[in-house]
Amino acid sequence: MTSNRPSHARRCAAAALLVLPAALVGCSSSDDAATTTTVKPATTTTTAGASSTTDAPTTTAAGGVPALGPGSLGKIRVGQTQEQLEATGQTGPVGPGCEAAGPNAEAAELKVPGTTPDQLTGAVQLDEDVVSGITISQGRTVDGVTIDMKVDQATKVLQDAGYTLEPDDGTGEMFGVVIAQFTKDGQPVYGLVAEQFSKKVTSISTPSVTICE
Repeated sequence: MTSNRPSHARRCAAAALLVLPAALVGCSSSDDAATTTTVKPATTTTTAGASSTTDAPTTTAAGGVPALGPGSLGKIRVGQTQEQLEATGQTGPVGPGCEAAGPNAEAAELKVPGTTPDQLTGAVQLDEDVVSGITISQGRTVDGVTIDMKVDQATKVLQDAGYTLEPDDGTGEMFGVVIAQFTKDGQPVYGLVAEQFSKKVTSISTPSVTICE
């Protein structure tokens, strides 16, 4: 969900990080992305506009690096089957997910050809062989939110883009992080996790935050 940034594994140990739509914070590292822990939020697990097909236009950031969009990143889409995901060629092998996410949870590390760890890192979560969420721990969204951006600044960017910040339910405080969930037309679109004291964003997920312990 890495070059010159602190390892994602270390971040997860210090505080749960947001990942896939399953829950509130997701963790993945180049060593164990397949063991990402996900826990679904109380709301919904589908993303507005998400598609299971691979023919939607690819969203890219500067330099052609795929950017995280609502329910998508590059050729990866929330709702794809595992077979469709593997056909994108943009992840490592699918492996077991975190036990907290349930018996059918699986995960795969992002490995997009042409990108380096300091440009893009993260993981894809699957539930019953269907992509349920995407989380990045390095990279950016199509709206311009980046890792290490202050959460208040990220919130303004997303609100200006038409997304609604949902009320804080206290989950972040329980895990020692700041969690910001954004929706559009009542559907979850982005989940941000930020460090409690620096307020810097450490992971961005679509459609919701996922918790990894």
